[in-house]
Amino acid sequence: VLICCAIILLVHACTVLLRHKGQFRERMPVLYGSIGTLFGACYTTIVSCTIDAFRCDPNPNGLMTLHGYPSVICWDTASAAEARGLGRSDHDKMVAVGVVASLIPLAFLALTFWVVWRTPSKLASGDAKFLNTFKFFLFRFRPGAHWYMMVFNLRNLVIAITPLIGREVVQILVLQCVMVPIAVGTAKAMPWSVGLANALDVV
Repeated sequence: VLICCAIILLVHACTVLLRHKGQFRERMPVLYGSIGTLFGACYTTIVSCTIDAFRCDPNPNGLMTLHGYPSVICWDTASAAEARGLGRSDHDKMVAVGVVASLIPLAFLALTFWVVWRTPSKLASGDAKFLNTFKFFLFRFRPGAHWYMMVFNLRNLVIAITPLIGREVVQILVLQCVMVPIAVGTAKAMPWSVGLANALDVV
C-alpha cells in the first residue's frame, strides 16, 4: 500500500507539473481522492497486516508462538523461552511496530466518522471543496445514505480483527452477530448508488 501511495504521489506530481502548470493546491482534492480510494479498497488488508503481531497460537510445550512466524515466541512466554535456551524473542519489537502501524487504519476510520458527521452541513452550505475532497467517500452511495460508509468500514474492521479471537466457534459467532444485522439493514436501506452493488453486498 505504501508503495502504491508513493506511485500515486509521483504520478500526481508529474501530472500537475506537466498538465496543470504546477497548480498543486487546486489539484489536492484529486490526490486525496486517489489515496482515499486506495485505503478504502485495501482497508481490511491493512488492518490484517497491522494485527499480525498480536495473533499468537498455543503449543504443546506451553509456549505461545506467532501465527505467521512460528519461530517467534509471544508475550510473557518469551522469558520462559530464554530460560529453556530457545533464544530471545523479537515479539516485543513486532508488537511496537504493530501498535504504531495500527494508527493508520484507526485514523482512516476516524476520518470516516468526521466526514459522515460533517457532510450534511457541508451540503447545506454548498462547500464544493469539501465535497470534491471527500467524494471518494460519497460517490458510491445514493443521496442521504452517506452514513453507510461508516458502517462499511466498521464492518471491515470487525472482519479483520476477528482472527484475534482464539476459538473458531467464537469467531464464527461474532461474524454472524455482525454480518446478519448489517445485511438486513443494507437490504432495507439500499445505500449503494448502483442496485447491483446492494444485492452483492447483502449476499
